[in-house]
Amino acid sequence: MCWSRKEIVELISLWELLPELWDVKSKGYRNEIKKQNAIKSLALDLVTSECKITRKFHTPFHQEIGKSETRASGSDTDEIYITHRSDFDLSKANDSTIKNKKRKHNSEKQEDYDLQKVMKILERPADDYQIFGDFVAAELRRLKSPEKERLLKQKIQRAILDVSESEDVPSVLS
Repeated sequence: MCWSRKEIVELISLWELLPELWDVKSKGYRNEIKKQNAIKSLALDLVTSECKITRKFHTPFHQEIGKSETRASGSDTDEIYITHRSDFDLSKANDSTIKNKKRKHNSEKQEDYDLQKVMKILERPADDYQIFGDFVAAELRRLKSPEKERLLKQKIQRAILDVSESEDVPSVLS
């Protein structure tokens, strides 16, 4: 299907009415079911298939976003890309898309930081306490009865509590 300029403008204006399709701050943005339902309603309104709508919108949309984010080498840093498409509001697209990319970049940094913390913990040499704790955990796993597992956990907790309480009580030597 070849889209006329009028149909493209209508598609974009209807698309903008459905924030779950483009606004990363919308509650429905991450809800795939809401997105699919919105695309179905667009397909019904425009009397076409969902696939054609998705393909038609995403291709020019992503091309314009890509053009706006890249600058020709040697161009001034203050130079701003201005679209030549009359049916495309780049300011709306850039606001939501660029914020989403920044959020993604920040979450990747957070994942790297978390991974480094985990690696630091795993690379720590095991001390006597860690070795004993691993032994206790292995023995608990080997127990076949959940009842006996619960009983052993309680006894270990009581023993730890008794010893720590005896340390808290000052000894009186008279």
